[in-house]
Amino acid sequence: MSRQDNTRRVRAAEKRLRALFARAGYIRWRSRDRLTALGGAACSRGDEVRLVVRHVTEAKRVQRWCARLGLNAGTPFAKHGRVVQPVYGAEAVGWFAGGG
Repeated sequence: MSRQDNTRRVRAAEKRLRALFARAGYIRWRSRDRLTALGGAACSRGDEVRLVVRHVTEAKRVQRWCARLGLNAGTPFAKHGRVVQPVYGAEAVGWFAGGG
């Protein structure tokens, strides 16, 4: 794959992830109260982005797009009859919240 093809794929992934986040995404912030009460070592859950997708196949696509951007996509899960694709880490939250 040429460098130009790779750049094109990365830009396409960025565009698709931003559109998905605008359509059905939200940020789950780390609980500051729980962090204070339990301490940093006991409270391992950090900030994450959650993208609500239509089905597991779309979640697999999201995972590929995240991999192209170096973001840490987790395992999709069901929530209220929908499929949610989490993307973990402060880097992901910054990318989605701050525009890259």
